[in-house]
Amino acid sequence: MALLQGPPAPRSGLTVTSVPPRRPKYSRIGPYMILSNGNSGTLEERISTLRDGLRDEMRMRLRYHGIQPNMDMEIDIFFRAEQKAKAIFDRMKNHGIKDELKALFSATRKKEAVRIAGTLTMTQRDLVGLILNCADLGLRHHLFTKEFRPPGTEGLQPPVDMIAEGGKELTEAGKRFFKQMGHVFTQRQQIHVHLFENEAQHHFIFFDFADTKDEHWVGGNHVHYSSHLWGIPKEDTFKDFETRGERPTNVHIKFVEVQATEPPQPPPGRPAGG
Repeated sequence: MALLQGPPAPRSGLTVTSVPPRRPKYSRIGPYMILSNGNSGTLEERISTLRDGLRDEMRMRLRYHGIQPNMDMEIDIFFRAEQKAKAIFDRMKNHGIKDELKALFSATRKKEAVRIAGTLTMTQRDLVGLILNCADLGLRHHLFTKEFRPPGTEGLQPPVDMIAEGGKELTEAGKRFFKQMGHVFTQRQQIHVHLFENEAQHHFIFFDFADTKDEHWVGGNHVHYSSHLWGIPKEDTFKDFETRGERPTNVHIKFVEVQATEPPQPPPGRPAGG
């Protein structure tokens, strides 16, 4: 199916070596995206990806403070990242499935589902809790993504002559490339479709970045929901995701980004506040 995509392959490009390291920030969203992305591997592989990201973050903190990790520090970093990744997963798993989501998925009539969705507020943690625990409802989870770019930018590649002679300024071709890339980032649309299904039912929760970041709906940030109760076959629902701007018949669910519940930890070998 054309809709199904894995994470984009890494691309080679210019390597900038003269930029000083930035102070790393505690990521509020990363763990949710990693653990909810079934396309990035099995659950064990996703936990490993989260661990590796946390390990890189700890290294960045050390380097920000002018410390180059030695072997003992690397071992300490590895085990601390392993423990933290497991703790994050356990916290999200133990969050369980929100009672209102259980009621929504248990509805037997469209009118009932629309009523429940209209009073429901969902957070990132609620969504990941549903993904990690949907087997308790007898459902399987699948994630599909589709990105729409502005016409003529699908195969956009950096020019060979990106940097002018001397290495300090962009060429005209380089300037055009970055202008085009800016256009791509402001105009692209990426849809995330979470499907929960078994042989008797299917449920879609889907959104793009504008839905969860831009208050273009009177109720604010939101996600979209539809299910088998709409009387539309699953295959026909998927067709509505193949065209930019098209959406299957759905109802809105208010969406709130969950905030971090723990502050950044000091880097290994440094006291808090150092």
